[in-house]
Amino acid sequence: MDAPWAGTGPRPLLVVVGATGMVLLIGVVDYLTGSEASIALFYLVPIAFATWFVGRRAGLFLSGLAGVVRLPEIWLTTHPFSRSFTAYWNAVVELGFFVVVTCILQMLRSTAAREATMARTDPLTGALNRRAFIEVATREVARSERYKRSLSLAYMDIDDFKKVNDVGGHEEGDRLLAEVAETLKRNLRSVDVVARYGGDEFVLLLPETDDAAAD
Repeated sequence: MDAPWAGTGPRPLLVVVGATGMVLLIGVVDYLTGSEASIALFYLVPIAFATWFVGRRAGLFLSGLAGVVRLPEIWLTTHPFSRSFTAYWNAVVELGFFVVVTCILQMLRSTAAREATMARTDPLTGALNRRAFIEVATREVARSERYKRSLSLAYMDIDDFKKVNDVGGHEEGDRLLAEVAETLKRNLRSVDVVARYGGDEFVLLLPETDDAAAD
């Protein structure tokens, strides 16, 4: 799932390339400092950045890359261990730590995106809610005035909706609302906006249209 700021943040490829460069640079510093000063935690910076702005696969890729970059320092370490495999075990633990952090960040990212979506949409119909519609409409009106573009606004409600609830119950009314919203979205352009403005009220925002085009 995309983050709520998708489309406004850094491009995924640039993020991955930049994060890869950071991992390699940290690896060089890690190699030069040797085992006397561990800077393994610094690998988390590019890993976390790529995970948050791109996704879990990017984070896992960088975690694996960090594990590979750490190998020369492990092979050449002069630090005495009681067991010969201790250095390799530490490397596996570090890699596991990177992976765990990646997965946790991905879960937090997905939760943030889901909450942002829920805050802007009507849970029953999936259309925008009133607050989100006002935000979008405000931007579109400003854009329309600035660039002298046409803009149409349509309002509709469902006739005799109360009778549907009275006869079929609220579940039937809910199904009707969801079907109306889906029908509207299916028959409008991708740039058009559908919002549930009230109980049985819907409002449509149609950029680049006038009255004749909206009929």
